Amino acid sequence: MHVCWLDNANTFDKLIPRLSPALHVAAIDLPGHGQSSHRPRGTLYHVQDYIADVKYVIDALKWDKFSFLAHSMSTGVSSWFTAALPEMVESLVLIEGFGFVSAPLEDLPERMGKMLKCLGSLSNTVDTKVYSTWDELVDRMLEGHQAMDPSFTREAAATLSARGSNKLPSGSYQFTRDLMLKAPSLLRIPGCVSSTFLSAVQCPVLLIVSENSFVTRVYNSLTPEMLPKQLKIVRVSGGHHVHLCQPEVLDRAVDTFLLRQTLHPDFTEISKL
Repeated sequence: MHVCWLDNANTFDKLIPRLSPALHVAAIDLPGHGQSSHRPRGTLYHVQDYIADVKYVIDALKWDKFSFLAHSMSTGVSSWFTAALPEMVESLVLIEGFGFVSAPLEDLPERMGKMLKCLGSLSNTVDTKVYSTWDELVDRMLEGHQAMDPSFTREAAATLSARGSNKLPSGSYQFTRDLMLKAPSLLRIPGCVSSTFLSAVQCPVLLIVSENSFVTRVYNSLTPEMLPKQLKIVRVSGGHHVHLCQPEVLDRAVDTFLLRQTLHPDFTEISKL
């Protein structure tokens, strides 16, 4: 799953081809992202609601057991799903994320106020911004992502733009994402709740952390009893979108982990990162 913030399924376009063909991968666009439908106009996007969306997808695929490959905020979706339905999930691969972002309880009223202040303008606004050329649209995607991840490349921006936009009859381009995704999340999960779900995860977990990652701070704030019981951490060079910009630094770790957990329990990795 892609990050629940304006990305789409193409975020795994560079990594998936580097994995074993024995692995069957279903990459989805979450509601409001990529080529998926928007929620009804004016509806907020709560990250916790994506857990139910994922269950609908799994039911449609008729999967009894599967593994998650998740990036950033969707690591919260996957870890909470796994804690709630442990019998369905064989393993978790978490890239640059370790559950939902938490916040102190005393910060919640202010956060709700920020959301309410921008709600009217966003719910009544239709994204009519048009980019006259493909390069102009890609440049906007690049600018937005580099603000958070300076290592994000133009090639990565083009990859996400290919699924996150439509070409209009005029020959110009427009992003497909729902503007309501820009509204501040109504709730931030208190740390005690987030750690309760993380500690309830029983399956093997691979956490991939890039250099200078904020995930390190999140991990260091947790005590051993708050962590999944079977946790392996791999540190790699790169930025927040390392799986898209530098898939070669993590493909072997992901492939080895998934093959061992889902297909061949006795699989032995040939080499290490």
